[in-house]
Amino acid sequence: MYCDDCSYIGAEIEYCQENGIKVLLSLEDPGHGTQTDASKLAKYLWNNFLGGESSDRPLGNAILDGIVFEDVNPGTVLKFDKLAEELKNYGPVQLAAFPPCGEVDHNLDSVIDTGLLDYVWVKFYDDISCDYANNNVDILSILT
Repeated sequence: MYCDDCSYIGAEIEYCQENGIKVLLSLEDPGHGTQTDASKLAKYLWNNFLGGESSDRPLGNAILDGIVFEDVNPGTVLKFDKLAEELKNYGPVQLAAFPPCGEVDHNLDSVIDTGLLDYVWVKFYDDISCDYANNNVDILSILT
């Protein structure tokens, strides 16, 4: 987290949710970890951000709608597919992936292949080869 006490954000999250806006936590891979860390991380995420209980919830009483997986580091050991399975075992949670356009991210591919994701949002920025400009429909072929 980027603040010492983020509990005040909880009211803002609840306001968004009351107005039909889903709020998901973006999770970037740290580039290290083990398979068993997926179970521990799922438990932490569930209890501190999702539907579980903890006396130390960083966002107060707000219950986020889900998790977005993105930016997996090459050579990582932590598997998002295992983490997705663990999270779904806890209860209802929305899961999404945010793969980069024009790059193959095998760790995100594995979580997408589980069929457990509710959304896949392709990142079309930060890569000039993925810019859609001047009616360049050829860019759409990379998605197939």
